[in-house]
Amino acid sequence: MQPLQPVSGSDLQRFLSAPEQLLQESVELQLAIASFPQTPRSLLEILVNSADEQVAQAASLHVNLAGEITHGWQQVVDAILQQQQLGQNDRLAVELLKLAPVPPCFLSEWVPAERLIEGLRNPQMPLRYRLQLLERLAQEPTLEPRLQVAESPETPLTVLEQLAGDLELPIRLAVKFNPSCPPPLIELVEGQHTIASDWNTDAEQLGMLGQSRWPWHPVKGSQMPVETLSQLASHTDSSVRYRILLANSPNS
Repeated sequence: MQPLQPVSGSDLQRFLSAPEQLLQESVELQLAIASFPQTPRSLLEILVNSADEQVAQAASLHVNLAGEITHGWQQVVDAILQQQQLGQNDRLAVELLKLAPVPPCFLSEWVPAERLIEGLRNPQMPLRYRLQLLERLAQEPTLEPRLQVAESPETPLTVLEQLAGDLELPIRLAVKFNPSCPPPLIELVEGQHTIASDWNTDAEQLGMLGQSRWPWHPVKGSQMPVETLSQLASHTDSSVRYRILLANSPNS
């Protein structure tokens, strides 16, 4: 990226009476004015319509336009970052994560979960980034990252709902005792788990499991309806598909 063209307050004067003329100037000058701290709103409102994407973006994020998106400014910034071609450098991002508010979109899918957990301990990490890290760790296949999420009082309810029916008992217990977890959620989870674990549960109750948001599977010997078996056999969770296959194998 080339350094910005230097500008001053006096350079803006000729555009104040006719702001539209600014769009006829070079991209370099437009970008410099869009990035200049003293640029007034009247000129920024013109530059957001620039044909150059970088100019329009810089003007839209200028502090003098922040009043237009007071509550959503950070969301706008995050959305822009996620659309950029970042050219990931995970080693640098992970080191910065220990002491700086690094946006999670800077971290590629190859960053180990333990490094993301370290990022949660960074006191400089703003809540919006911490929540994104928690949501990402909740998808990890290994136990420890999901356990960290299940125990965190900051974990959003939507993520707690996901983990409340985890196939691993330690995860379910951590969610149960999480102060942010509502008791009705635990009652629902435990009720469905009881149905899935009972050899004598009737077919109607077992049929409910096929509609559950959690990957329950019946115990061996349960009389599960064919329709429910079909639903679970095509479940997105591979562990559910495997258990259904195993439970209904003629040699098991």
